[in-house]
This record gives sequence, structure tokens and C-alpha cells, in this order.
Amino acid sequence: MILVDTCVWIDLLQGRRTAAVRILEQIEERAEVEICVSGIIIFEVLRGISDPRRRRFVSDVFATLERRDYRHGSMHEMLEHESACRRGGLSLPRLGDWLIIQTALDHDLEILSSDEDFVKISSCVPIRLARV
Repeated sequence: MILVDTCVWIDLLQGRRTAAVRILEQIEERAEVEICVSGIIIFEVLRGISDPRRRRFVSDVFATLERRDYRHGSMHEMLEHESACRRGGLSLPRLGDWLIIQTALDHDLEILSSDEDFVKISSCVPIRLARV
């Protein structure tokens, strides 16, 4: 199962033909791997849509996908990962990124993202990234 990051959904909705969007489209066509989203990803995407009808449409599409969220008991693990990144000299991502990372770790998910921060973080945190 692949957790599709916010930036990929935004690029798709805005008609950008990024490498990650093309991979998402291939995954959808082949239906070999299941796609999932998380609450934070849904929030980040929907907050950027000002038109209520379009927001409702996108929300309805997300409702058809599997949903995975981080386990609330994993906050201490997330703090350990943050410390590892800090020791590794990496700039720390926003809270939303940490929640996405922890969701992937908690559910053994691969992350599809075009955000280079995830590549950097993968040197300190054992996340699996879909090849873009």
C-alpha cells in the first residue's frame, strides 16, 4: 500500500505532470497497489481549495480511498526520529510531514512524494519511498 503525499495530490489537481503524478496515474491504471491517504494529507489538500463545490468533490474522492493515520501512542517514536534527524544535521520538517512519516512507519506504507525532504529524512529514519 502506498501513502500518497499532499504535494502529489496538489500537483494532480492543478494539472502538473510531475514524475510523482505520472507514477500515481500508473498505479491507478494498473490497480496492483492500493492507494491510501491520511487525515493530515486530506486536511492539507482541502484547505488549499477555496471553491466549496470543488472541495466537496475532492473530499468525496478521498472518502473512496483507504485511510491510515498515525497511532497516537507513537509520538515518542516520532520524537526519536526527529532527534536522529537533528543529530544528522538535517533541517526538520513541519509537523504535517512528521505525521505523514509516522503514519507510514506505523502501517508499513511506502510514501509517494515529490518532496525532497523525505529523501533527506530517509537517511535517518527508516521510511520507504516510492521511486520517482
